[in-house]
Amino acid sequence: MRFLLSRALAQWRQPIVQNPSLRTSLIQRCAFLPTIQTASATFRAQATYKANPTDAPVNPNIKDKIPEKKRILKRPFVPPPTKTEEELIASLPYIVRRTPYAQVPIYRKFMSGGNRCIIILKKIDGDRRRLVEDLAVALSLERRDIRLNPTTQHIEIKGNHLDKTLEWLLQTGF
Repeated sequence: MRFLLSRALAQWRQPIVQNPSLRTSLIQRCAFLPTIQTASATFRAQATYKANPTDAPVNPNIKDKIPEKKRILKRPFVPPPTKTEEELIASLPYIVRRTPYAQVPIYRKFMSGGNRCIIILKKIDGDRRRLVEDLAVALSLERRDIRLNPTTQHIEIKGNHLDKTLEWLLQTGF
């Protein structure tokens, strides 16, 4: 019945719109069909093919992550340098400059899916090889665990020694 009704409406659309008496007679003829009202509502719901905007999209692959606005991006407070640059240059053959935000330029980098940790020390001026040797002695590490990157001239330390390295740099006066 629904098919016949939609076909009749498609064929007689123009005459029905132009002549209101035909429109009422067609409605009276089909009054015995109880599904006419639900058929038009069902047809309209299916004709749009758009997702319901009130339904939020659900992605099963998203895990419980901390939103970016709630992530802690600030580093802990680092005290100012205890020695001036002139004192450091006079006592040591190298110097570690601070970042523009007065932070010590030491960073932790996770590699191999988080299984391997490397500490990177940047902004070094002067004798970098001597700094590598002093770090190996101060942190009681083997010389092979500390590397001077020949391309970037950064010092890379194997293992999670961020706290010990930062503490040594602050005690030295950087």
